[in-house]
Amino acid sequence: MILQIHDELIIDAAKDEEEEVKKILSYEMEHAVKLSVPLVAEATSATNWGELK
Repeated sequence: MILQIHDELIIDAAKDEEEEVKKILSYEMEHAVKLSVPLVAEATSATNWGELK
């Protein structure tokens, strides 16, 4: 993990591991705590943060 900003995480990962990292992060964020409502974590990727905004 490179950086956390409010509800966003900046992760550096090899391109060939991108889908697996997104899958793991989404699952862990959604299941970190048991809630009475669903918590959805969306993982997206880009070569730099500016591309995501």
